[in-house]
Amino acid sequence: MTLVSRTSRTCNKCGVEQPIDRFHRHPRGKDGRRNICVTCNSAASRVLRAKDRSKANAANKNWYERSRGGPVVAQMRARARERAKDPTARATQRAHRKANRTAYSEYERRHKLGARYGITVEIFETMVAAQEGRCAVCRCVLDVRRNRNARNRATIDHDHLTGKVRGILCGPCNTAIGLLGDTLAGAEAAVAYLRRAQPT
Repeated sequence: MTLVSRTSRTCNKCGVEQPIDRFHRHPRGKDGRRNICVTCNSAASRVLRAKDRSKANAANKNWYERSRGGPVVAQMRARARERAKDPTARATQRAHRKANRTAYSEYERRHKLGARYGITVEIFETMVAAQEGRCAVCRCVLDVRRNRNARNRATIDHDHLTGKVRGILCGPCNTAIGLLGDTLAGAEAAVAYLRRAQPT
C-alpha cells in the first residue's frame, strides 16, 4: 500500500484539521496515521478504561510483556532518563503535581491498590462499608482520608504468602499481626502468654 504524504489532516471524530503529528502512527492507516487525533484517542481510551478497568489493565500488561526489551519500551525508558536529567522538566513536573494534587493522589491510590493488592478503589470502599467503617480486629472507627499521621488510618491486611486481601484494619492492628509473623501460631502464642500472665 502506498502511503499518502500530508502535513495535516482532519480528525474523523472532532472534525478539526490538525498537523499530522497530532495523529498517532498506525501501519494500516492510509497515510500511516490513525484517523482520530491524539486528544480524541485519549478521550476514547478513558471511556473504555472506565467501562472495564480490569480488561484495560490486562491489555496494558499484555502489551508491556510483549514489548519488553523491544524498541518502544527502550525509547520510553530513554525519554524518561532524559527527563530525569532535565532540571526544567523536573520543575515543570513538580508544578504540575502541585496544581493537580487531588488528581495525582487519586491516580496513585488506584495504582497502589491495583498493583500491590489487585483490588480497585470501589472494592476497598465496599470492604470498609461491610465492616461498618471499623477495624476488623479492634473495631475502632477507621480513618479513610489517607491521613498518614492518623493512628486509626485504614490499612489493607493481606496474606503475604498468597497475596489475598483479608480485610481492612487500623494501622496498629495491621502492624501487630505483621510483628507476630502474620501467622495463627504467632497470634495464638501471644494469646497463650497473656492468659498465663493473667493474675489469678
